[in-house]
Amino acid sequence: EEITLVAIPAAGNKFYGWYTLNGTIENYISYSSPFIKAFDQNTTIHAKFIPEEAAIYTIKGTTQYFYDFNDAITAAQSSTSKVIVPTVNGTILAGNYTIPQGVTLLVPMDAEYTTLTMGKELQAWSSLSQYRKLALSSNTHITVKGAICVAGNQYGITSSNPGPGSVAGAYGILDMSQGGSLTIANGANLYVFGFIMGTGDQSTSGTILVQNGGTVCEDLVINDMHGGGGTAACVNGTSASNNYGLFPFNQYFVQNIEPRMTIEYGGMEYAYYDIYSSSFGGKHDKVSFIGSTSSFFFQLSANGSVTKWYDATRDYQCYEINGQLAMNSITVYATSSIALTSSKFILPIPQNMGITVATNAVLTLPYSMKFLPGAIVTIESGAEVNVQKELYVYDAEDWDKYSCGYAQTFGLATAGKNFPWHTLRSVASLSDFNNATIVVNGTLRLSGDAAFYTTNHGGSIVSTDHGQIVFDAAAKSADAS
Repeated sequence: EEITLVAIPAAGNKFYGWYTLNGTIENYISYSSPFIKAFDQNTTIHAKFIPEEAAIYTIKGTTQYFYDFNDAITAAQSSTSKVIVPTVNGTILAGNYTIPQGVTLLVPMDAEYTTLTMGKELQAWSSLSQYRKLALSSNTHITVKGAICVAGNQYGITSSNPGPGSVAGAYGILDMSQGGSLTIANGANLYVFGFIMGTGDQSTSGTILVQNGGTVCEDLVINDMHGGGGTAACVNGTSASNNYGLFPFNQYFVQNIEPRMTIEYGGMEYAYYDIYSSSFGGKHDKVSFIGSTSSFFFQLSANGSVTKWYDATRDYQCYEINGQLAMNSITVYATSSIALTSSKFILPIPQNMGITVATNAVLTLPYSMKFLPGAIVTIESGAEVNVQKELYVYDAEDWDKYSCGYAQTFGLATAGKNFPWHTLRSVASLSDFNNATIVVNGTLRLSGDAAFYTTNHGGSIVSTDHGQIVFDAAAKSADAS
């Protein structure tokens, strides 16, 4: 005779399955409710209920299921794939966990559970769609010695949609808006080609610590660049605009990871881009973004660290510098043989980047840079910025002259178009821009070949304390038009 079994969870819980016991070993017989089965002998069946928010995991390539994250980790270690996958949206329950070497936690973007070490390249735009979300509770703390992969696609064709390198199509989310923490240990990897989500200004979100030897990868979105021919002319030195050291793009964002992430000396971050032009063709590659050698854009010294987050309330990429750090040249390869190296130009710092040089920290600028309208640098009391080449500070009123008539497309809203859960303000006209701002409460020092320029109406260079600008080199003058 067939028996129908129905499991009804109490409020705050959900049904997890029917099982029998063999001693202390649970043998699952069904995850369905109602469950219909005929029995030919006496059988005792148990129903298991778990917290409603709990994630349920499987091991890729198996039919095993777990709700206890530690049990999933143990099973993954002895599996062939060694990949843990949440099968439904849910939360890792409170606890301290370690993902061991060789094991990967995958927040998937597809039913095939594709594991990525770089964004999956798309050659046709596809609207954003969340495939799976895994959250951390406020008391979830994970030490990663293996890997976490938050999977996503990366779009590579220039169009009116979000810029080359942005997330497109299906993606996974690791939600840290409730809190929790990740520690990326020596030899571990954090791959984020979907999103790690926080909330607001991230002051109440979880935190990420990347220790010496840990590696992080996310997207580099290039949201505005010269056309293929224009970029080629800049690279080859045949463009008239190149007389002004004009870098081929001036809007770029690295913000798949929203919560505050601190990268210590020896930790590394790489940013993957996917660009295409009629002159060059396509290129899917990475730049060395944060690290401890001169090949990285943000170069940390032995006592240095960078804390990076995305302020969704203002649509700003925020960087706080502690210890000693240099902002070096950055290289983007248009093809395998054509390199866009910023040291040959004047590198723009984009309109939604805010850099804070914390007390007692030293930031060195060894190459020429220009801070575009909206960019903010704060030099705290006791901190120093050491300028060794040209430094240009743009005012908003004159931006239309320097942007060659394209200011209308320079809007802050474009910075976060690939963040679907935020409503970002749009920039409709030049009046929405603020000047590039440098708050000097410590010391802005110019030495060697340094020069300090503003555009015609002057940027906002202010102090709210007892800051000073020190010229160790002779002050220079020039027409910055």
